[in-house]
Amino acid sequence: MANKKLKLVFAVICIASLTVVTALIGLSFAAEPQRGGILKISRSSETRGLGYPPTVKQGDIYVGSPCVQTLLKLDDQSLPTPNLAESWEFDPATNTLTLLSERESKFHDMTDFNADAVKYNFTVIFAEQNALMLDVKEVVVADNHTVLLKLKKWSNAVLPNLCLKWGIMISPEAYKKNGKDWCNSHPVGTGPFKFVSWERDVMHKFEKFDHYWEKGKPYLDGIEWHIVVDPVTQLAAFSKGEHHIMADVDPKDARKLETSGK
Repeated sequence: MANKKLKLVFAVICIASLTVVTALIGLSFAAEPQRGGILKISRSSETRGLGYPPTVKQGDIYVGSPCVQTLLKLDDQSLPTPNLAESWEFDPATNTLTLLSERESKFHDMTDFNADAVKYNFTVIFAEQNALMLDVKEVVVADNHTVLLKLKKWSNAVLPNLCLKWGIMISPEAYKKNGKDWCNSHPVGTGPFKFVSWERDVMHKFEKFDHYWEKGKPYLDGIEWHIVVDPVTQLAAFSKGEHHIMADVDPKDARKLETSGK
C-alpha cells in the first residue's frame, strides 16, 4: 500500500490541481478546490538540470515538471494521452506522425508555443543528443498549429518518448538569447508554475503562472522542492509539518509513518 501511495507524489505535481497535501500517507482531496498555498516537497538529492532537455536526467524531470511540459503525457494506464499536443495521427503509408495543438499557449517568457516552437525544439535543441531524432527524417511545419514528424521508420517507442524527456518543450527565444547552460538552470516552459530560483543544495522555487493554458489552474500559489540530504532530518521535518511531501522516502520510514498516522 505504501508504495502505491508514494507514486502519487509526482501525479500531484503534473496535474497541478492539488490544493493542500497534508501527508504522504493517506492523501485526501477536498470536494471543492481551494485556492492558494505553497506545496513544499523534500528530496534527498540535488538535480543536475531542469530546463535543457537533451541533458535533463529522467529522474530530474519531476523536479522541473511544474514548469516544463511534454507534448504528450502518460495516463494512469501508462498510455500516451494529449498534453501540449491536443491530438495526433500516424499515416503508415508515409511514416508521418502529425501533431496538432489549436489552443493558445504561452511560454513563461510570454512567447507563443506553436508549431515553429516545436520544430525548433526538435531540430535545434534536440539535435545535440536525442535518441528520438534517430528515427526522425524531417520536421515540417504544416501551419501554426500542426507539425509533421516524417519518420525513417515507425517505432512503438515514438509516442512514449514524447511523454518523457524527448517531448519536453522549452522557449526557443530563451534558448537563442541565453544558451543551453543558462536554460539548464533557468527552465522556461509552458507549465502551470514558472521558475523563480534555484539555490543549489537548498531549494527549487516555482510560482503560479497566470497565463497557463488550462483555464482556472493552477490552484496553488507555488511549489518548493527542498533538498534534505540527511534522511533523519528529512523525516523529522516532514513529521513536524515543515514539508507536505517526502520524495524518495525509505520504505521502512513509510511504514512508520503509516503506522503512526502521519
